[in-house]
Amino acid sequence: MSKELFEVFLGTFNAEPWIEQIINSLEAQDCPAFRVKIIDNASTDDTVAILKNLLANNIFKNEYTLLSNDSNIGAISSFLDRLDEFDSEWIVMVHQDDNYHVDHIGTLISALMEASASTGIVFTAMQRINGEGDVKFSPPTLSSKLSKTDRLENFMLSLQISPVNFPACALKKSELLKTNTSRHTTAFNDTEMLLRMMCISDVVYVPRETMHYRVYPGNAASITSSLANDRAIFVGLVELFHSDEVDKVLTLVHSPDLFEKLIQSINQAIDIRIQSTEIQNLVSNMIAETLIRRYGYQNKEITQFLIESLTNLGLTRELEMAKNLLSNSKFQRIEYSRSTEVSYFVPNISQLGKSSVANKLVQLISLPTRESFFDFLLRSWLVNKVSRPFVRVWRLRGK
Repeated sequence: MSKELFEVFLGTFNAEPWIEQIINSLEAQDCPAFRVKIIDNASTDDTVAILKNLLANNIFKNEYTLLSNDSNIGAISSFLDRLDEFDSEWIVMVHQDDNYHVDHIGTLISALMEASASTGIVFTAMQRINGEGDVKFSPPTLSSKLSKTDRLENFMLSLQISPVNFPACALKKSELLKTNTSRHTTAFNDTEMLLRMMCISDVVYVPRETMHYRVYPGNAASITSSLANDRAIFVGLVELFHSDEVDKVLTLVHSPDLFEKLIQSINQAIDIRIQSTEIQNLVSNMIAETLIRRYGYQNKEITQFLIESLTNLGLTRELEMAKNLLSNSKFQRIEYSRSTEVSYFVPNISQLGKSSVANKLVQLISLPTRESFFDFLLRSWLVNKVSRPFVRVWRLRGK
């Protein structure tokens, strides 16, 4: 039953220090045998050699398949682009450098078997260890604040901070196939993927600590630059609010209080996740523009969000127009009654000024002839050093 219900995804990249440990962890799980797809993302160390040696010289309880990318396509692409390799409805995520307790997968199996058809994400609690495997203090997370059925509430919470423990997840393949996230960013794409799934499916949290997440200087989050992180979140949030998934969850926003809560969640998400003030202001305005096109200027909360974002950017003309659109929902109709003593209005046709030499030449020479002359001129050596946009485009388009 368990073998048909789910498969395990183990992504590897330069996992030489931990690869034997994670295989041992999977073999030690206290549940029936299962299938494991190992997808290596073009490791440059001995990860693949170690795996091949292990698989060739040992008899395992579980069934392992090793797939290897020719080049590094990113962790999320390595997973999403290989979804067709998984035959089961549920995919259990396993990270190469984390520590999974013997009851981890069995706990997920029990939750999967009880999950409703609308569930797309199931995950357990986790603790932390450092690079040497020593247990770190793990404060409570916000996982317990997730709702089993309120997708809007889950979306707003997860915008601000990630309550879903991605290394402890089981994800439904059919829901994954509906999502689309950036593949080449080095941050936030896993969070964006989960946010999209939360908009269209329910979440089940199992409050049981079944794994330890390794926090050390080699974590992807630790080696991503501030600019790369801010840029990735900018792209992710803007694309998220343009998505069909968010369109669906926003249909649940139906009162001023919920609109205010949504805007508050967006503002806090931007403030928490992005360091650069300039990028914060830009992403705030981009999301506000998207929402205003959905709800219109008569939605007070959304228009106020737009006004605040324009204020932060210092766009005074746009700010004035947004304020006017909020306050002026109607127009005035003014009708003039015709006088009994009326004279007909005679229009005054404007005339061109004096006929210059240039104008006379234009009148004498046809447009095609003029274009041919300019084509010859703009391609000649006389304008080789001219870099004006008009000249550059003319020369390029004529090739």
